[in-house]
Formats: sequence, structure tokens, C-alpha cells
Amino acid sequence: NSFCTLLAVSMPGKLLMLDFDGTVVTTEGLDELAAHKLTPRSQQSLKGVTEAAMSGKCDFAASLKARMDMLKPSEEDCRWLSERYFDTLCPDAPQALQAVVDDGWQVAVVSGGLAPSIAPVARTVIPPDALVTIVANEPLFDNRQYCGLSSSSPAVKGESKGATARTFRAAGFGPIVLLGDGANDAEACNDVDAFFCFTQVAERPAVAAKAQQCVSSFAGLRKALADFEGRRPPKDCARLP
Repeated sequence: NSFCTLLAVSMPGKLLMLDFDGTVVTTEGLDELAAHKLTPRSQQSLKGVTEAAMSGKCDFAASLKARMDMLKPSEEDCRWLSERYFDTLCPDAPQALQAVVDDGWQVAVVSGGLAPSIAPVARTVIPPDALVTIVANEPLFDNRQYCGLSSSSPAVKGESKGATARTFRAAGFGPIVLLGDGANDAEACNDVDAFFCFTQVAERPAVAAKAQQCVSSFAGLRKALADFEGRRPPKDCARLP
């Protein structure tokens, strides 16, 4: 409901869909929780599932459920992760996001991570009048302990980032550019006007192969968006020269 409400009150314009883990921050949140909570052997197991999902070797929603069942993050764990996110912000991210907002872009954070951990950071690093919404998974708690994911969570609904992009498009947003580092980002390439593969934290050749452009740091994001506006590439997954 909050997603639809925010779209309804926004003035649709050009939109940057922004991945979070491995993009806005240099870490993968569930791997951080694993290091915080699990034994070394369990940490390695969970990290392997994360990388398989991010590389497109297994279904992202299924991998998320498996990892959440291993971690069972409490409300306190989610607060801890949010603080950890603040400590691992990608260099230049706040300044770069302010610059692209100054150029007329609105921003929507679209993540396969946990909303309670992501939201405080997103609302700090993205100018509030330009933050359209945060789409992420909502954990449920009973007596502050994890008891599942809300039915509104993208992973539960089986909603891909491509489906989210189509919702933005229907609400009047465009052009839409997606910046991210994982296979679940690349899969949305036909539903956005451009997919930029973010490579500062991790380089995944199979993901980069579907991108119109690779962006190696937030310092280069403003120019990449300006170049995109100057050439407006065709909406396909072929890399531009």
C-alpha cells in the first residue's frame, strides 16, 4: 500500500531505480548478519547461497527464503544491520545521488534485502524530496523475534525488479534507468530504458554482459546518466560500444 500511495503522490519523471546491497553499500546484508550470528561453517554456506543467487545460478526468492530461515533475524538484528550499512556506504554515494537529483532524477530504492535495515540509510543518503519509494522485503516479528516475511514482500509475491519497473512505468515514470550489480537486476533489462551494471564492489561478467553500460564508481554515475540522456539507446540488452 505504501508503494502505491507514494507513486500516486509523486510527480512522475525520469527515474533511477537503485539497488542497495553491493551498490549503495559495499556489503551484502545477509552475509553481514551471518557473520554476526552464525558459526564460520554456516557463514560459508549462506555466503555461497548469496553468490549463487547474485550470479543467477539459483532462484533469488528461493535463496532468500533459505537464508532467512538460517538467520531468523530479530528486530535487534535488523537495527544492527542498519548501523553496519552506515559504516559500509560506497564512497561518493551521497554526493553522487545529490548530483543526479540536481539533474532532475528521482530515485527509487528497489532491493531484495530487508526494509527495516535499508530504510534509515536510504532516507539519509537520498534527498527526501527525490526518494519516490523503497521496495524491499518486510520481515514479520513476534515478540521481536523473526517469524517470516510479510505477504507484501517482493520475494513472497514473486515480484521481480522487472515487474516493479513496469509498475513505475504505468504510473508515468520514464525514462527509467536501473543501477545494480546482480542477476536479479540484469533480468529487468527489457523492462527499463537502460541497465547500468555497478562494478565497484563485485564484477560479475554474466551480469555485465546484459548492461548498456558498466559504472565502476558512484563518481561516474552522473556522467553515465548524462551520456544516456544524450544518446537514449534502444530498449534492449545489447551492450553499446
